[in-house]
Amino acid sequence: MRDALLHESSPVLQLYTSGTTGKPKGAVLSHRNMSSLTNMMAISNDNIYGPGTVCLVVAPLFHIGGMGVVYIGLAHGCNNIMHEAFDPVRVVNAIQNERVATMFMVPAMIQAIVKMVPNVRDYDFSTLTLIAYGASPISVSLLEEAMEVFGCDFSQVYGMTETTGTVIAPAPRRP
Repeated sequence: MRDALLHESSPVLQLYTSGTTGKPKGAVLSHRNMSSLTNMMAISNDNIYGPGTVCLVVAPLFHIGGMGVVYIGLAHGCNNIMHEAFDPVRVVNAIQNERVATMFMVPAMIQAIVKMVPNVRDYDFSTLTLIAYGASPISVSLLEEAMEVFGCDFSQVYGMTETTGTVIAPAPRRP
């Protein structure tokens, strides 16, 4: 049996597009794609990822927002905590009790936490350094409220599955 060789152009993952302009299509991502994502996100976020960093994964794994966080954590030796479904109360408890440092959420998730979790301002979010968000627009008022509640940096990311997620990641906004 011949040994299989992995090349940077070898496929590693197939995810599906959102289908906003038609039916969802399978996007085959290579090792180079995923390596570029993990390196770019580390650089654009001041190299916060590393051994001991706790990443919370609450976005679905069929989406680049969820799977990208998993790969970033794995590539940098982070401790990934994965939730099988999004539950706002479970998320804030995990941030506080598991000492979460970073995570990705879509704006609807952020809104659910700041608007629906009882006494959300009483939780200890002091270990949280960065929330990346994207996949849809966020209102200025929601972003400002979330920055007040969480007290951490927020990094808006723009991209699509076909580009291995993030294409643009401006410097994080600080509270």
